[in-house]
Amino acid sequence: MGHVTISLRADPDGSVRVDATVGIASWSQVVTAPVFAGLREQMAGALPEFDDGWRPFADPVALAGLGARLRDTFFPTFYGELLRELTQRDGRLLLVSSSAECLNQPWELLPGLDGSFLVADGRVAIRRSTRESMPACHVAAVPARSSMACLMTSDFSNFSRAAACLPSLRSIEAS
Repeated sequence: MGHVTISLRADPDGSVRVDATVGIASWSQVVTAPVFAGLREQMAGALPEFDDGWRPFADPVALAGLGARLRDTFFPTFYGELLRELTQRDGRLLLVSSSAECLNQPWELLPGLDGSFLVADGRVAIRRSTRESMPACHVAAVPARSSMACLMTSDFSNFSRAAACLPSLRSIEAS
């Protein structure tokens, strides 16, 4: 699986530092405050229309334009390498930031190799996090007659409490 981690650090002056790890290569760049403000303004202009009943899928050209703007703003020098790493095999793009303004951009609109959206073929997953690494997932198998096939949680102590609520639980498997 191809893993790409992008760290987005919003600085007090309004700029955003972008640090990317793609395979064994790394890139860093800074999105200036005026450029980031312009991007936020463009995205905010599109989102209220969606809330007011605008159907975004009725205008795929506008959506593709928003995705291209994200690509050109945050990843201008290494987007080709990012795409190759993610699409050579099933990939995961992890966007890490403590800033909601950075994480809440419509990253799903990033363009893919064939002109569609990056996530369109289902082989690429985009995750957002405030942490650099994702926690391990623990799975509990329950009997087939149960309406629940499995119970998932990222915190084993929470899992133990949840498992105690399932009297028909047969086994616990940690991945």
